[in-house]
Amino acid sequence: MYIQNTTIEEIYSLFTFDRELRNLFLKYLLIFENSMKSKVSYRFSEKFKEPHAYLLWNSYSSSNLNQVLNLIAIISNKIKHKSSDKNNNSIKHYGI
Repeated sequence: MYIQNTTIEEIYSLFTFDRELRNLFLKYLLIFENSMKSKVSYRFSEKFKEPHAYLLWNSYSSSNLNQVLNLIAIISNKIKHKSSDKNNNSIKHYGI
């Protein structure tokens, strides 16, 4: 439902404003997400110093043990699958 006497230019202006606003939010949300992931990773590695601690179940809260074990299995399988690909060097240093 449109307001009476609304022009296509006004509709298009609203559309472009909405698109620019979404792009602006997305840009800063991605920056925030990247910063948070870095901080969490840094704090995790500060607390758990052993190599590949992210693959050890006792590095996580025991309240969600099944979820933790499932996630570790998924990550481990993904690392094994990707590191076995001879054309993919991006993940080889995670190999265990």
